Amino acid sequence: MGNQSSAELQQIIKEANETKTLNLQNKNLKNFPSLKLDYESITGLDLSYNQFENVPSAISKFPNLTFLSLANNKISRFTIPAMLKLEKIDLAFNPLVELPSDLHNKTPSLLALTIYDCAVTRLHIETFTILKDLTAIVNGNHLHIGSQHIPYELTSRLPGT
Repeated sequence: MGNQSSAELQQIIKEANETKTLNLQNKNLKNFPSLKLDYESITGLDLSYNQFENVPSAISKFPNLTFLSLANNKISRFTIPAMLKLEKIDLAFNPLVELPSDLHNKTPSLLALTIYDCAVTRLHIETFTILKDLTAIVNGNHLHIGSQHIPYELTSRLPGT
């Protein structure tokens, strides 16, 4: 895993077991490391400030995630398995072009989505009409929902209709 020593890795796993959040931020990761961890107990996963070009498939090992941060990586296409308990996703500062059209189906508990300063131009209206409590921080993008342009500086909840 990056340049981490065995002792540092053991400390990360110990903290994850205590806090229920696996913090792998700023580890220069391109791939998700193999860890001896109780994946089912983890509710938060911070993979920000790394070198991921894709969402690691290993996130499917975390069935109880409520928080996922992939901010400040190199992700241009966001694909995610069904994450029924996921409430918060942070994808800020990625060259992200689009979100999946079925995001609302894969993350039915989603309450907060941050795509600050990405390259997203379109959002699927179904995401906001079905996930009525969703708050999205979207400034730094030139967005459209359907044919409606969303102002560049918008930082509050996007309208569902």
